[in-house]
Amino acid sequence: MSSQVELTIVEALDNLNALAEVDSLDEIEVTNELHFLSHAAQKEGTEEGREFYWIHAGADNQTLNVVKETFRAVHRYLQHSYEKMQESSDTKRIIEGINTIMVLVGEAAKKLESLSKIFRRVTDLKEYKQLQSFYRDRVIRESFKAFTKGEVSDQGVVFDENITLEEELAALLPAKETGVYPLNDLETVINDTDYELFYIKNEDGRNFYTFELARTIKLACDFGKFTDEYFGEDPLLQIKNLQDKALQILAQNMIFVCKKEIHKFFKEAYRYREMELVEKLTKTLMALYLTSYSKNLIRQFSLKGCYLYFVDFQRFLRETINSREFQKFLIYSSSQSQPFFMNLVALVDSLSVALFTAGAKIDEITAVLQKINHRKVKGDQSKEKELHEFFQKRMSTISDILKLHPSGPIFKAVDLVRDEEERVFDPLIQDNYPEPHGQFNLGKKEMILIHMPAPVIQAVINRVEIASEYQEFLRALHHQGKKHLLFNSQNRTSWKEHARCLALEELSSHAEFADSLTVVTIPRDTDFYYQRDAYVDLHDSKEFGRQFLLHLGDETAGFYLSHQLRKKMTPQFLEEVVKMVQFTFFKDKTNLSVTDRQVFIEMTYLLLELKIIELVQPDYLTLTSKDGLDIGATCEVSLFALLGYIEGRDWSDKEKEELERILFAKTLIARERGINQERFHILYYTLKLLNEEKEKLAEKLAPLFEGKTFEIKVDLRR
Repeated sequence: MSSQVELTIVEALDNLNALAEVDSLDEIEVTNELHFLSHAAQKEGTEEGREFYWIHAGADNQTLNVVKETFRAVHRYLQHSYEKMQESSDTKRIIEGINTIMVLVGEAAKKLESLSKIFRRVTDLKEYKQLQSFYRDRVIRESFKAFTKGEVSDQGVVFDENITLEEELAALLPAKETGVYPLNDLETVINDTDYELFYIKNEDGRNFYTFELARTIKLACDFGKFTDEYFGEDPLLQIKNLQDKALQILAQNMIFVCKKEIHKFFKEAYRYREMELVEKLTKTLMALYLTSYSKNLIRQFSLKGCYLYFVDFQRFLRETINSREFQKFLIYSSSQSQPFFMNLVALVDSLSVALFTAGAKIDEITAVLQKINHRKVKGDQSKEKELHEFFQKRMSTISDILKLHPSGPIFKAVDLVRDEEERVFDPLIQDNYPEPHGQFNLGKKEMILIHMPAPVIQAVINRVEIASEYQEFLRALHHQGKKHLLFNSQNRTSWKEHARCLALEELSSHAEFADSLTVVTIPRDTDFYYQRDAYVDLHDSKEFGRQFLLHLGDETAGFYLSHQLRKKMTPQFLEEVVKMVQFTFFKDKTNLSVTDRQVFIEMTYLLLELKIIELVQPDYLTLTSKDGLDIGATCEVSLFALLGYIEGRDWSDKEKEELERILFAKTLIARERGINQERFHILYYTLKLLNEEKEKLAEKLAPLFEGKTFEIKVDLRR
């Protein structure tokens, strides 16, 4: 074992975490690269197909050498961070990261002292003392300087601890405003349909909510009607813990997927440590590693939690991608003579792809949904044979439970109004991370369905930018010769969603991304889709069909198709689809209720989406809206149901539970509520109609598709 080996900070953190988690030195091996490896990690690695090259620790002095080098590596990192603190305006974030590392150092030292006699005085080691001295005398002292530079503003709002919520909100909200305020209605806030407007300003830089909101919002925050017994059993109280655990697993999966590029990067990163790009990428990886450590879970009483470390990772990744140096590498490709920078770009590509595709399989979320259902229906053990019946029962149970639960959207609105920091609508880092939701085959083509919100960042209603990590994901797909098909269900004719639709559509027509992205906008939030207002009395099937064909595919009605797809989706073909839906599902019905028409429209959209999937042949598929929650979740379940019924599938209990997770889990986590009732109403009757017509469904729909398209295999495993 060479004494010349120098560990990187990430390797040192791995060692500290391994020490903190074991109960005996017998559980640790020392690798030939000065890494500690616990037996639990070996077992985990074997199960995942990982390979480790290690030697037995042998005498305690070998382990002692690794401990010393680990402390030295942390010391080197602190010295480097201290230099950056002198120049950086973001001292607070640097210090937070250092403090977390030092907590790990302290835990590892305590554990070592309890494991072996040779470590009884580990705190007397020269390396440990030097590390602690530098941390105490330099880092902490510098942090006090940084935090005492600012002056307390006379105009700052100071809240008395006895102040009422109404008075607090009144102090925070503007006293008088003029303009359009769609959030001045408490019912709108509770329904959560326009919550993104809490994050977004209008063209004049004003909020979309009013002072009057403060007068009524307190009514929704009254805890008096909830019993102590209910709060003691409330399964929704586990949601933050579940999300925290899911992100820890996601980080582990991402590290595993990117391990080759990460290893290459750290092998040479020290030589280029003064480069801003290398520093940013190092911070990105550190945040990812800190997310992956189980000691940082909220359930382990970590002050920050894996969730916030993952947000740090996402922000550092964006900073890396947006840096001038990285953008130069994208424009002027790094030459063969610079393998380090070629690998650096490959690493960023891998991280971006892993962010969207790695996923985190966590069965605890399914367990929470089961607990909710069993808590409500203890005596009723009857099983729902059909899919629509299963979801109806689950929706009813979850809705009843949530009536007792404090309104998630209301409390989120209160938090946003209280928050004094500038904010933007950025759903990818607002409790709504991407994850794969199963896969299916059309013929020999395998496609993975990815849940994700619209990959946008929006501070002002008429200006939108695309998240840089999504753009990098598309660049990586281009290098791999793969494609992402994104169905956008937002309403491009609405002032609330027009800018987001335009940004996504323009991205797909950009030369850099045209080969890797296809965007199709099929609006599912229009008056025509819901058959509201002017369309509510459109009962005659012939007149409805005529009106539907006028809307279908028309950009003025909210649709967007690329030029290539428009060549295939001709008015004649669209008319064929409408006739097929009429003949297959509504037969000779001449009078259509509002629900009939809603399901007619949804069924038509499903068949159009399946045809577009057949034409585009994507590797990855997304059905999304602004956030991919209500509309996205119901669209995913509808598509899987359509494919399953065409395949002739009988849904197993396990598959039903997985579809239940797809439908409810993301909305519970991100917004602490159930899915929109209107969306569920359409989903229920769509599934019911599919079930009624499932016999020979493939044969009935075959004229619209190529023969191999209906060689379908659905796989809901993650």
